[in-house]
Amino acid sequence: STPEAAFQSKVWALTKGSFDQATASLDTSSLTNGSRVEPTRGGFEREQKLMETGFKGMQIVARKTLEGGRAELKYRMDFDDPRGRGNGQWQFTIEAFVKVGSEWKSENLPRPWQPGWDLEGQIQVLAQ
Repeated sequence: STPEAAFQSKVWALTKGSFDQATASLDTSSLTNGSRVEPTRGGFEREQKLMETGFKGMQIVARKTLEGGRAELKYRMDFDDPRGRGNGQWQFTIEAFVKVGSEWKSENLPRPWQPGWDLEGQIQVLAQ
């Protein structure tokens, strides 16, 4: 298992899978420590409808290895969002993953990429 495989599974679950499959890709400790709001079935279904109608593709462009069994992925997604987010443009996002046992899980706290991210840490460039 790798963070990249975990991310691909999460994206598949968000676009084609069930609520239970999507939540299985998440690190539950971020729910208990209050850093993330627990996903709801209704919220998942609304987001999934947007994703399945507008999702065009995604590309992981870099991986940053962190201490403590953590990694961050820099990725871009291409989608048409009727709410005006994205508007079909590739935008970079950073998402953290944590190793739980033998599996990688998303912390589900994506944040916008900032140029400083590329300047520090052990980064493996996967695509340009």
